Amino acid sequence: MLEMGVKTKESEARAKGKKKPCGPCSGSASGGKGDCGCGGCGSVDCRCGAKECCNLVCFERPNYFCGHLLTDADLKLDQKYLIEKNRLYHRTLHGSGVVCGLRLSCDSDCGGWICVGDGFAIDECGNDLVVCETLRYPLIDDLKKKGWVLEFPPLNLCDDEEEPPDCPERQCFYVTLCYDEVPGKYTSPLRSSCNNGPASCEPTRIQESVRVEIKRCPPTPRNPIEDIEERLEVCWSRLEESRFGKLLADRRDAVEAMLADGVSVGKRKEVCELFCQLKYLLGYFLKQNPALLHCHLAEELDELECQDDDFEKNAKDAFCKLFVVMNTWLMDCLLSALEIPCVAAPKDSCVVLGSVEVVGDRIERMCHNPRAHVWTLHRFWNLALLWLYHEIVLYAADREKTCCADYPFQCEQVTKAFSIGEKDLKAYMKAPIHAMKAFRKATAGSMNFLDPDVLAPSLLERRSPEEMELIEKAYQLRLQKGGQRQAVHPLRSLLATAMIPARARVNVEEGHAVIDSAEFLGGQAAKPAELAELEEAWRKKLGGLDERINELTEQLKRHEGRIVEVEKKPPKGKS
Repeated sequence: MLEMGVKTKESEARAKGKKKPCGPCSGSASGGKGDCGCGGCGSVDCRCGAKECCNLVCFERPNYFCGHLLTDADLKLDQKYLIEKNRLYHRTLHGSGVVCGLRLSCDSDCGGWICVGDGFAIDECGNDLVVCETLRYPLIDDLKKKGWVLEFPPLNLCDDEEEPPDCPERQCFYVTLCYDEVPGKYTSPLRSSCNNGPASCEPTRIQESVRVEIKRCPPTPRNPIEDIEERLEVCWSRLEESRFGKLLADRRDAVEAMLADGVSVGKRKEVCELFCQLKYLLGYFLKQNPALLHCHLAEELDELECQDDDFEKNAKDAFCKLFVVMNTWLMDCLLSALEIPCVAAPKDSCVVLGSVEVVGDRIERMCHNPRAHVWTLHRFWNLALLWLYHEIVLYAADREKTCCADYPFQCEQVTKAFSIGEKDLKAYMKAPIHAMKAFRKATAGSMNFLDPDVLAPSLLERRSPEEMELIEKAYQLRLQKGGQRQAVHPLRSLLATAMIPARARVNVEEGHAVIDSAEFLGGQAAKPAELAELEEAWRKKLGGLDERINELTEQLKRHEGRIVEVEKKPPKGKS
């Protein structure tokens, strides 16, 4: 796939007037460097500036047969085939980030150390990062070796006039987990009698391991929406920054007036000159940037002419066809840019586990921000709740914050919560969980076609008034006739397919029935007995409040009377 913003050898060949090479890429099929990409046949955007990159490879596996003389190259190729396949699936289908576990915590036994809990993650290259047991990492010692810690300046105890040192500023570092391979179980290989001398030791095992690294700079996570916007912007910038785009921008008023009001015969020479200039510059632009999906777009442009016969009509038609060619190229570029590119990652890509704040040589606190997760369907609700607490609660005030955020807390909220009930504060914290539970329950209940007290919305479509009246009585519905049907909305589409519970309020619009949104989100309608019990419970609560209000009112009146009596008495010492 042609990558947006990358000048390929094909485009350079077109610019020089040379023919592009046909057939497969000239590189070897086993992944050697060739004309098709940096990393080998079929590779795309492999960041050639990096030392090593994990990229698309052309797979090759050994073919075993009876009598085959096996070598270490055959067995290594078999392992490489499986390893690269697994990496490819991970980085293209699952993405990178934490899958489970890997919680950060303070080491209570050793100051200046942190712990990384067991868990599993996938890095940008598709490697499996598995932590089987808790890892302990000497964070402060590592920072001191790198010279990154701002320690307290030494205090001279003999100088009484020396002022105490200023406290060092708070520093933020980022804890990452990186893939590593450790060779082990060395042995001496067998040697023939022809090879004299001591044999070198070779490892018989490669242990897939991980290592903890600390970073100073915050990670730059990829935003898929911004990536799409950048690829689309390349198409616009190519066209706008070309000589064709600049001329079109300079003569925009003249072209707009000509297309709107028509062309007069007296301006034939001026109009034809402008058309020829635009046609030439657009043709030159197409040579530099060939159309991706329309193979003969340049030939269609060459056929356009500014004809003298019926000049007013043909001139306007010629300009319109020229802009059709321009729009075709632009749509080819935009649609190709929307295709998902294969983006390579450097070999040393690490997964960010969180951040740690350090003051002097002391660890103040840690948090799991910024941390990316691998989203899967069976962990959707857990990840959604985690996203809600982080993005909406903790980092709502500062979206760009990459270090730890302060927990929101107000004493007034706690006071109000305990004044209502001791469980109210817990309800505040569990509000997102209750919202998701209610949404799942309401959605599942709206699709339960086995419930005897529900009916399908299609039964109410295009019914006669008599039939509607029978259905309304049988299911105790409250049908409301609406006017002209509104525009389709995602929520309205969901409501239009939801099962209608008994005693529900239903809006009927042009033969289509839609359940009321309030009753859909709140679940099925409550039964009369439940409503009566709820009403009686609230009446008792309100009755108790009324009695308390009356008692407080009487006490207030008594206090006001005493105040009046005190004010009427003269002060002591005065007659």
